[in-house]
Amino acid sequence: MSYYLSADGGGTKLTAVLFNDRYEVLGVGSGQGINYASQVDIAGSIQSCLASCLQGYSGITLQKVYYAMPASTDMFTTILRQIVTVHEEQWLSEGKMALLAGMEQDEGIVALSGTGSGVFWVTEEEQHLGGWGHLIGDLGSGYEIGQHIVRAVLKNFEAREPATLLNQLLMDAWQVTDREALIHHVYQAANPRRQIASAAILGAEAAAQGDDVARRIFEKAGETMAEQTNEMLCRNRKDSGIGVLIAGSAWKGCKSMFDRFSEKVHEEHPSAQIRIPRFEPALGGLLAQLGADDPDARGQLMPAIAQQIHDQYASLMYKTKW
Repeated sequence: MSYYLSADGGGTKLTAVLFNDRYEVLGVGSGQGINYASQVDIAGSIQSCLASCLQGYSGITLQKVYYAMPASTDMFTTILRQIVTVHEEQWLSEGKMALLAGMEQDEGIVALSGTGSGVFWVTEEEQHLGGWGHLIGDLGSGYEIGQHIVRAVLKNFEAREPATLLNQLLMDAWQVTDREALIHHVYQAANPRRQIASAAILGAEAAAQGDDVARRIFEKAGETMAEQTNEMLCRNRKDSGIGVLIAGSAWKGCKSMFDRFSEKVHEEHPSAQIRIPRFEPALGGLLAQLGADDPDARGQLMPAIAQQIHDQYASLMYKTKW
């Protein structure tokens, strides 16, 4: 039996999937995000993730490792090789990994909004818009959503805007009671970027309960992602039924973001097929290996693969809260 590994890591989390040559998932591991963190924290996250994923399989030979991560790839492969033997490695872009797992296709557009963001045109020669990092701007990302949420609460503390449900949710979750405490909480966090991005989860909760300020923040994020997606569609002159896949954790919390995104994309490209992912990106390596072994077998084998994942590894299914 041959073994393979697929791993996806970003600012939100790291996930690794072990599978065999029958495309059966054998193990899954997860860890904290590996972008913009200390080397110690990154190493700890990788070690924890791989320990869970490879439990009971230490010392095996991996025929191929697929990984998508914008940073820390050398550390990931070094730690992995301390546990198993690796025969071959293949890097995939974040867009490629997400597209394979989300639509089981090799070409299309991916609108990624997690902790960071970016729009990918995935073909043999990929293109990438946005994703400049939080210091310059991850437009439409969970981090930017979180920034707007924190600012809204701060403006209320300064009596510049009325209080909304956001205030109470953020104060309760972060255990802060005033302007100074909130600012201190962000700047003293071990990972301020991750702390700010986490506010998007509270914002989605507020929007679901009818908070107009939170809803407008998510709608603006949807518009921002649509602007980049429309530019990519125009640049490549693709109007006839191109698949556009959303990906990333920021989409999961608030349907208003997805609805506004869809509305704005369809205004300029009415035939674009906007899709919600089937699986989390970490499963992209399995789909890549299946395509490499037998491209025509995807349709035949996917029902059994999907059933096993649904029954035994539900965390690999992409799930929204709406």
